[in-house]
Amino acid sequence: MSTPKPPTPTPALALVVIARDEAASIAACLQSAAAVVETMIVLDTGSRDATVAIAERCGAQVHHFAWCEDIAAARNAALALSNARWNLILNADERLVSGQAQLRAPCAQPAEWIGVLPVVTSSVFAALTRPICASASATFGRCCASGW
Repeated sequence: MSTPKPPTPTPALALVVIARDEAASIAACLQSAAAVVETMIVLDTGSRDATVAIAERCGAQVHHFAWCEDIAAARNAALALSNARWNLILNADERLVSGQAQLRAPCAQPAEWIGVLPVVTSSVFAALTRPICASASATFGRCCASGW
């Protein structure tokens, strides 16, 4: 008789990224959040460069999605892959530049928090403040309508 495995705990916080041909920036994105998330999910929409290999080397779970010209469909598919109570959503060319430690406390609370963290967008090479939606999947619609 085999010993049953204990249930896998639900991650408190997951990083969710949609990417396509982002080899130049995906590592910085994933590395900026790796210390504060329990899991990293990358939904690749058809990369022809090294995006997938780089994301896997950084420890991300990589899934594939056929691009259908609908970012909402891709975002929903990416969020469906997460079983975390909270999801931090970044674009592949963004990275957290501060505030990572501040994510931990709200993740211990009910999923009703929306926050703003400074991120860097590689395409503009400038720091900017952008609303970051960290929410439970169940409240994603309300959260994103308010702050994303």
